[in-house]
Amino acid sequence: EFIAAAEALTNYQDHIDGRVAIMTGTGGHGAMATDICSLHGISVPPLTEQEMGDLAPLLSPVIQPNASLRNPLDLTGSATDDDFIATTRFLSRKDNIDCIFALLLPYLPGMSLDVGARIGMIYQQERKPVVAYVPHVEKYSLLIEGLKLHNIPVAHSIEDGVHMISALRRHRK
Repeated sequence: EFIAAAEALTNYQDHIDGRVAIMTGTGGHGAMATDICSLHGISVPPLTEQEMGDLAPLLSPVIQPNASLRNPLDLTGSATDDDFIATTRFLSRKDNIDCIFALLLPYLPGMSLDVGARIGMIYQQERKPVVAYVPHVEKYSLLIEGLKLHNIPVAHSIEDGVHMISALRRHRK
């Protein structure tokens, strides 16, 4: 937990209130992250009907009927890089969200290793903290480096990602 907190606080010095949007390509990972957030007192506020209606047309037509956009946001296993990018940009502009927890599973067929750098560029533009979970597998190092290059902390377990978010919530200048 200490290492996770140190990595988060190395990248972000601002306090967050702890309202997190969880974005994933699988519902199971999203549910697990939500449960762990709850255990740590981190809020996962649902998106409103209006917000879900605004986000849906930004997504690929193939995932629109099956994506769950309430929060956690399950973009489904058919999501592409562009779906993750559109969702990250959308969530980055929401005042009721303090941090985005991106559960990036590079083995999804529509996801490339470039998604990390692309999400990093959104962070550089919008300045909404992002914490990423990427399975620690050597073949995903390019994705991980793309995130770290843009100062996005990367956890190799969902629990460590929640520890990073918790450290940002507890942090005071």
